[in-house]
Amino acid sequence: MACEFNGSQALLGPVFEGGPGAVEASLNYSYIDLDGGTLQGGKFRRLGPALKWHLMDYLRIELAYGYGKLNRFGLEGVTQFFPARFLTAL
Repeated sequence: MACEFNGSQALLGPVFEGGPGAVEASLNYSYIDLDGGTLQGGKFRRLGPALKWHLMDYLRIELAYGYGKLNRFGLEGVTQFFPARFLTAL
């Protein structure tokens, strides 16, 4: 089976030609400090895994999860994210 390298993943044949496509997994962490001077926006952190299935060079499906935490005014709040995307490049 021929293996074509496409950026950061190896595409083992497009799904619509009988191949499995390619799967990419990642773990993302982000942090932002919104406090400065007289502005008190707080500090926000987010952590979450993501899974991407590249069906072909220009078509992919992404599923992710995120857990976020905001510290502001001495209080702490949490939230969860469940983004899903269907992407294509023209």
